[in-house]
Amino acid sequence: MSIDVWIFFPQMRRSATAATRNSIRRLCHERGWQVQERPSREVHVGQSGRRRLILGGDVGHALYRRMHRARVAILCHVTPQVCLHPNEAEAVNRGHLMGLGRYSRYKAFFFALDLEEGKADAWIAPFVRWCTVSSCHNEYDPRCLPLHVFDAAEFALDGAKGRRDFDRVYGGGTARTDQQGRPWRLNPSAYHGREVITVAGCTLPTGFHWDVSGRAGRATLIRTGAAVWRVVTYVNVCPDAHVTGKPPFAKRLL
Repeated sequence: MSIDVWIFFPQMRRSATAATRNSIRRLCHERGWQVQERPSREVHVGQSGRRRLILGGDVGHALYRRMHRARVAILCHVTPQVCLHPNEAEAVNRGHLMGLGRYSRYKAFFFALDLEEGKADAWIAPFVRWCTVSSCHNEYDPRCLPLHVFDAAEFALDGAKGRRDFDRVYGGGTARTDQQGRPWRLNPSAYHGREVITVAGCTLPTGFHWDVSGRAGRATLIRTGAAVWRVVTYVNVCPDAHVTGKPPFAKRLL
């Protein structure tokens, strides 16, 4: 499996972080690893004037999809918030945001690195170790879920107890229900598609997805960083947060 390294840095610190980013890029190229670099932007939130660093939903979604097709290291200088709505202003004003560490949890290796200190290699050894093990057991492991779409409280899913507690609250196996009351169902006999994706070293069945519907049959919205769907009956949601549907069952709004 290929290895990607994504470096995130504040746009206003581009010059201050350049030397360390150059060193990281060289270390990665020596190992045959692909490198992506993305700046975060500072925005004002509400009338309070509070500032936040954000990543656009398109960047976050591209990163999330890549986590399921490669082993990914995320190196972050000041953790930004990922927009969970394709309209950036809507995401910021309505709080559809999630910290990059939480957003990537269970799917990628996250390392907070001070890019201004010049320590370019502190993350390499733990990342290599992370790549040697599978951090997901199978398709029924809750760590498969796109947890920025499946609305749930935070649980320590790295531990067996945390996974049991999660399943006790939201259901396990082929049937789960998130905090919005939306059923997420697995039907292995109805998987479709040819792509095989992975979660932290665990290969999932070809065409793996959940059928997601509204609470008690009512219409609901499904939001990702790339799209907003109005779900009348159901949509298919993949572990990489890719959503597919068609009228009259669902309609993409954005």
